[in-house]
Amino acid sequence: MIFVIAGIILSIQVWRSKPFERAGAFLSGLATIVITALLAGGLWEGWRIVPKPQPPAKPPTAAEIAAEVKKIFPEGSLGATTTISSSIIRSPAPEISLIFKDSPLLTPERKRRINSEVNGFYLYLRGLGFPLEKELPSFGVSNSNALSMSGVFPGTIYERQIYFPKNSLDDPDRIREVYASYVFQILFHIFGDRLSRDFGNDRTTATLFEVYYASSFAGRNLDKSEWRGHKWMQALWEIRSQKGKDFTDRTMYYTYKAWDPSPVGEFDRKFCIRFLAGVWVIDNNGTSIGVVGSILAKHHLTQKQ
Repeated sequence: MIFVIAGIILSIQVWRSKPFERAGAFLSGLATIVITALLAGGLWEGWRIVPKPQPPAKPPTAAEIAAEVKKIFPEGSLGATTTISSSIIRSPAPEISLIFKDSPLLTPERKRRINSEVNGFYLYLRGLGFPLEKELPSFGVSNSNALSMSGVFPGTIYERQIYFPKNSLDDPDRIREVYASYVFQILFHIFGDRLSRDFGNDRTTATLFEVYYASSFAGRNLDKSEWRGHKWMQALWEIRSQKGKDFTDRTMYYTYKAWDPSPVGEFDRKFCIRFLAGVWVIDNNGTSIGVVGSILAKHHLTQKQ
């Protein structure tokens, strides 16, 4: 561009000085043609580089926008993001609102966490079919590391109390176990106004249901100590590993539904009869009973005649 401008200026100066006046008509005409050509070339180059007015940009279509979005987000990733956002925005309100006793240990953050864990576990058990109360006793903190419950029966829910072990307030597994303990002691009539006629066996049953469902919800076996129901918990967890969470969760629910409150002898026999009844509710043509039976035999839990 610089050379073009310089050529134009030089051509004008040469034209003004008329150096070919004395050279005759031929050379003067030739010089005129050359200079005119340079001027025309310079003008054309200048016109070419001058910015021209542009028509307004056409807005992109929806199809073009979608095509660009697909380039940015891999297949499926946009849907996952939308799902997460929707679940956050549409987070359901708590099903049950807990009542907390006044305690310096029950800080606002701990109350929020306890309320969240109890509600999540409540929805899980209710989804299986268990008849659960939406009102719960007030929650306090025990003076020791042991769970305690008390109440007046017959009476209202406000005359019952549940006390968390002091060392459980920041442990989600223990928080759920405390709630499960209350639930299954109510369902098996260990805590309430109509106590079980087979109190010892049914108390073990309630504890076994508590530990199993707390473990199944957490996805790991929380039973680490020796107690009356320990062998059953190990067998249930092996059944869950082979037959799946859904199968074992539902079998335990139908074990509860098939429960006979009358005493029938020692615990292992009583529980085995009811548990196998639960298996048969969902088994089809004996496709599961063989697997379950072999696991029970392995843990020495088959029926005793």
